[in-house]
Amino acid sequence: MIALANSAAIICDGVGMDIKRVLEGLQSKVDQFGLKLAQPGIIPGGHCIPEDIHYVIKRARESGIDTRFLDDAADLNDKMPKYAVRRLTNMVNKNGEKLRDLRVALLGLAYKPDISDTRKSAAIEAGYVLVRYAGTVTAFDPYVTDPALAKPFHLSKSLESALRTSDAIFIATAHSEFKKLLTPALLKKHHIRYVFDGRNMLDKAAITKAGIHYRGIGQ
Repeated sequence: MIALANSAAIICDGVGMDIKRVLEGLQSKVDQFGLKLAQPGIIPGGHCIPEDIHYVIKRARESGIDTRFLDDAADLNDKMPKYAVRRLTNMVNKNGEKLRDLRVALLGLAYKPDISDTRKSAAIEAGYVLVRYAGTVTAFDPYVTDPALAKPFHLSKSLESALRTSDAIFIATAHSEFKKLLTPALLKKHHIRYVFDGRNMLDKAAITKAGIHYRGIGQ
């Protein structure tokens, strides 16, 4: 289901649609069944979902079952961190700048909100890609304070200090602190010019109204 949401988001990016509006329409159709649609993002992490799908694929193949759908789903999810960095790069290029000339704040290292667990974290995977293309990468996570877990990024001690030394932010983990504090006013205060929202958690309309470039997954 996550891969389907990500696939739909990529299509939305390509044709200029907003995945949030698409999902809102679909959700209204499935509410009657008590179902909740998966949301797009830079893939799930942790020690369960990423490994479980490969375990299922392995067992299915051993039983002679066609696993092409699961293979494609796993492959798509695995590529989402690179896709996200490419989205940021394209946004910056479209404005006449280069990502290699910018300082980027990687916000979030944990694999899911409001925890310190970094096992198989897509946030860190995205950070590895950012290091290759951005000028500098400074990481901040309110729950991850061990510098060893933040390599090869510089680990900031606070959100304010991370923003103070950055031109762009890349939201990699949907921590509630980020949703609460990352207002257009705070971003403008620190002269943030670009926001890439890898979790589609911020108010796109408010950020763009403030004159800040915004991209998300499917937005």
